[in-house]
Amino acid sequence: MTRLFPIRPLTPSHAGRGPGFLVTLLFVAFLILAGSSSPVTVSAQTDDNPVRTTPIDGEIPQRWPRSVIATFPVAIDPDASSLKLVDINGEEVQGTQLVFPADGTSISLNLPSDMQDGVYSMVWDATPADGGDPIIGYSSFSVGNPEDAAIITVPSTAGTGDGPPQWLQVGARWSALIGIIAAISTWPVWTVIVRPSIRPIWRRGPRIVAAMQQYAFIAFSLAFLGSLFELVVRSQAMPDGTWLDKLMNTVGNTDWGTWWLVRMFLLIFLGIGLALAAWWYPSRRPWRMVAAWLLSLLAPLTLSLTSHATENSVGREAAVATDYLHLLAAGLWGGAVVIVATILLPSLNGVDANARRDAISRLATRFGGMTLIAWAILIITGAYSTHLFVGNWTAMTETEYGRALLAKLVLSAVAIALVAAGIIAIRRRASNGGQLRWILLAQGAVVLAILLAVGQMNTTPPARDVLLDRSTQTTTTIGFPGRESLYLVAPQRAGVNHLRLEIPGDYLPNDAEAYVDISSPDHPELGTKTIQMYRVPGNAFEHHGTEFALTGTWEMTLRLVEPGFQDLSYTVTQHFGEETPSDDLPANPWRFNPLGGTAGLVLIVVGVAGIVIAILANGPTRKEAGGLGAAALALAAVLLVQAQYDPILAVADDQGAINPNDLAMVARGEQVYDTYCMNCHGPELRGDGPLNENLNPPAADFAAPHTFVHSDEDFIYWIKNGKQGTAMPGFDAQLTDQEMRDVVAFIYNWQANYDGSDPENASAEPTACEVAPLEYAEVREIFHHGLMPEIRRGGPLINASDQTVDGDTANDVMWTVEQVVACTNADQTLSRLRLFTNHLLMELFPAGMDQRLTMATTSQPQPLAPEERVSIEDVQSITRLADGRIAVTVIFNDPAGIGVVPGAGVITQVTFVMIEQDDAWIVDEIR
Repeated sequence: MTRLFPIRPLTPSHAGRGPGFLVTLLFVAFLILAGSSSPVTVSAQTDDNPVRTTPIDGEIPQRWPRSVIATFPVAIDPDASSLKLVDINGEEVQGTQLVFPADGTSISLNLPSDMQDGVYSMVWDATPADGGDPIIGYSSFSVGNPEDAAIITVPSTAGTGDGPPQWLQVGARWSALIGIIAAISTWPVWTVIVRPSIRPIWRRGPRIVAAMQQYAFIAFSLAFLGSLFELVVRSQAMPDGTWLDKLMNTVGNTDWGTWWLVRMFLLIFLGIGLALAAWWYPSRRPWRMVAAWLLSLLAPLTLSLTSHATENSVGREAAVATDYLHLLAAGLWGGAVVIVATILLPSLNGVDANARRDAISRLATRFGGMTLIAWAILIITGAYSTHLFVGNWTAMTETEYGRALLAKLVLSAVAIALVAAGIIAIRRRASNGGQLRWILLAQGAVVLAILLAVGQMNTTPPARDVLLDRSTQTTTTIGFPGRESLYLVAPQRAGVNHLRLEIPGDYLPNDAEAYVDISSPDHPELGTKTIQMYRVPGNAFEHHGTEFALTGTWEMTLRLVEPGFQDLSYTVTQHFGEETPSDDLPANPWRFNPLGGTAGLVLIVVGVAGIVIAILANGPTRKEAGGLGAAALALAAVLLVQAQYDPILAVADDQGAINPNDLAMVARGEQVYDTYCMNCHGPELRGDGPLNENLNPPAADFAAPHTFVHSDEDFIYWIKNGKQGTAMPGFDAQLTDQEMRDVVAFIYNWQANYDGSDPENASAEPTACEVAPLEYAEVREIFHHGLMPEIRRGGPLINASDQTVDGDTANDVMWTVEQVVACTNADQTLSRLRLFTNHLLMELFPAGMDQRLTMATTSQPQPLAPEERVSIEDVQSITRLADGRIAVTVIFNDPAGIGVVPGAGVITQVTFVMIEQDDAWIVDEIR
């Protein structure tokens, strides 16, 4: 597996060496500025728990030691002291031998040779030799579980800011939807329904055209005002700044803002096109007529591109197409209902009975046809969206999204009943025009209520995601007086857990601290342990460790300490079992590839339109339309079946999808590879396993170029079914779906770190430092003011609506990270300083150009020894922020064990916040 990203430790032997000292200083600055470097291995010795243990608290050794040891700060009485090792269920391990070493301050427990891997706890009850109070406590560790070393990411609620209330977000989305639906339906409804229907009453044409133009003006006003209102409300979720700053930042630095601008431009051009169009004879200005149609059809796409449909990488295109067709069908039907009820039917009052009858006959065919087509598409696309975002009855009834959808379905049933009543009324033609109008007005009211439910759905997480979050974490409301907070625990089973405390409201000062005092009523012999949580971006604190190493009930008292304010505390009680508490999770949804999925949806629309035309038409047209519609629907079914992703791959990113940057997944995949693949493909994945010499053709070498271009589908198919023409068998019966994804992630991870000769990552080599060094005079210029003023930054990092970073930008960002590592290992201080912004340098060196910095920038570089070098272990995420910067979360390995135990191999997480400057991405903040 790839190494990490090292920096020289701060020791007396290095303190006097100029460049070496700067290496150490930078590392310490990284940790201080980050405030969140989360070592997987931590010391058990603290002020509250002055007991040193081997293995140390939270350590994850790969193999069992011969003994475990607890060392106390005072001499202990052997006759009144004990140490035992218990498993995850609190059962004492049998076959151990208690030993009291001659130093008088330690207890050792020799272990049997047949110990099983897992999570264990050392529990001690030591009486001091001088008769003081007993020292009780415990230390936990996990053996042979490398996946537990990964940083578990607790899904954040993203609710720690002073964002607008939910009702206001729903209202803003609702107002935007009303205006856009009114605007986009104006021209299609006019050209398809209204204009052809009023030929028998052509003398009233000028009055009707004037009414339609007035309606268009009102519709576009609603669309603009509603969209502006939505922008203002949405922008208030941005970090500190005036309301105008937040507004401009949302528009200029988020993908949501980009699509909002596109929406507004489309509406502007559509308004201009309608103003210049020939309303009475549209075909006389064909280009303007076509442009108005295209702009009307494109505008709702901007809403779909900022919807929940874009959130999953697998099947995203088909999901967006489904959402778009659903919104378009709803918009055209809803707009037609309002226009026919408020403009067309009132214009029939007082006209000749025969003319009115003829007009309503035309209306029956066209409006009825559009209604049937729209509702068929609504039902089909709505059913798939429900399957995609909800999935089962539990999700429907126990989440805000599901309950909003349930309300929408009830309202839709009412709308369908009104549609049926309208069809009956419209069949009666002229004599019931008034009755039809009231039915349509009732449908319009139902449309407004449905859009309110849609606004609620758009502003809450999908029900499927909520259930998934519940299955991977617990979320508890913490009743801090005047500052209600959230406490998240994942996965809430005995063993390694990740804790997160989110504090809403005003931004906490950097010296605020959070603690958790934990104890177990089921295991009183453990006593109480105090954990200090580390600060992470925003008003949040986290901790990662094995404190909950035994099954049973645990009490956790959370304490928030903020200078100048009274300490806040709250106690939470939770049960930790052997397995993660699970909800009734829906099965993986059907997902479709981009081409087949979207083509299938288009054919569904064609097929539905053909069937509806066949129902309404007479003569040869009925047969032709029916045949075309049936053929299109059959072809759509075939395409969608062929386009469906393998269920193994049809999972969301947070449901175990293939991710070569997920340390836990890669570690699990390595275990699968060692068991099922290594004999043929070899320990180094080069196709040189012990069985390979008897294979014809030989097993694949995963360093070969052709193996880098195979798709996920290829790998999964071969693993499941074997590879035809080779000796590779199928493992469908031996491996679970998740194990297949894990081993593919392991292969991808290995390939990503393969440098052409061996699987080691060469980016950490000192010779890889390619950055041109700064001149000494340039460094002095940066610090020419001497003592620098305090620079206060470090506010919460707000992700952009679309956090995706394109491949070229990701490569540029990662090049900078690799250069920081390589130049650090090379001790090239002047090169490394070029990779930091002036703001960051001022933070790293607040004293300016003092003697130490002068020595570091003028001394001869002394590259780190191989055993001291930092190396990149993993890149957890590359995320675009709302302010245009990019956050890169990197896990690196410090072989020297800085600040912990020398030689322990500390794994640490750091977030680099990059900013683009002079066509390059450089480091602006380190967290």
